[in-house]
Amino acid sequence: MVQTTISFLLIGAIALSIIQVCQIDIAYVMLFDMWSKSVKHTFMAPVRGFHLIIGSLLFGILRSTLVFVILMILSFYFFSFDFLVAGVWPTMVFLGGLFLTSASIGYLSAFQFSGSDSVLRW
Repeated sequence: MVQTTISFLLIGAIALSIIQVCQIDIAYVMLFDMWSKSVKHTFMAPVRGFHLIIGSLLFGILRSTLVFVILMILSFYFFSFDFLVAGVWPTMVFLGGLFLTSASIGYLSAFQFSGSDSVLRW
């Protein structure tokens, strides 16, 4: 019973930590572009807006993967919780779902806090 409760709490805490790390990268990149009033520089650059979004998403995925590995090692060391007991493939699907959720949350939070629909026009 205690191990089940610890497992439930650890999975939730790790999942929300990964979502927070990944979505904040996406939201910061888009909001920084809006708030610094450098959108016209982005439009004049030889890249499109989706390149900026995809780049920040890939960097967020990289950072979130690093955070996941650190939290997985710490949870095994402190709580004897093996995150890979189900296998590598289900863990990868779990992380993929978290990254997809992070991307949508980051994009929506940038839209909400930008104060306009300029994020949607990207």
